[in-house]
Amino acid sequence: MTHLERPGKPTLLVALCAIACAACTTSGTPSASSPGTPSSSAVPSSAPQPASAPPSDPTVFPTAAEAPATSVPQAPLPPGYPKVVKVSSLPGQVRNWFQMQGTTRAVQLAPGVWTALQDGAAVEDAVNAEVLDGFCSSIKAFERVYRGGRTYPGACW
Repeated sequence: MTHLERPGKPTLLVALCAIACAACTTSGTPSASSPGTPSSSAVPSSAPQPASAPPSDPTVFPTAAEAPATSVPQAPLPPGYPKVVKVSSLPGQVRNWFQMQGTTRAVQLAPGVWTALQDGAAVEDAVNAEVLDGFCSSIKAFERVYRGGRTYPGACW
């Protein structure tokens, strides 16, 4: 008997796919309707819907008049930091890491902890970039003491 002579399996497969697709597209709330009855979210309604804001376009940045009136908070740092340093003055592993990325200046956030200072960026931008590079134990201590235990991406040695 070939697969064409067994109509039950393809029908079952199509039904399972339809159920899986329906489960992925529902709103996530359980429906009290029977399996053969479409849920209320699938039935078009002729009742007027309340006006909603248009979806925001992530590629459009707000103008100065639309931007929130909040400032970017300065991340807490140890006394005497941040320091802008030349990448050429850093320890070998860290220096090589930054040089491979084409970075010539870095911001030292604490002893043994740096972040890249990209061309055109302010020190505050680098401090708030949340990427930490340096010595693993120094980064862990910095995250524990100055970042409430939150871990950040970056490279460590």
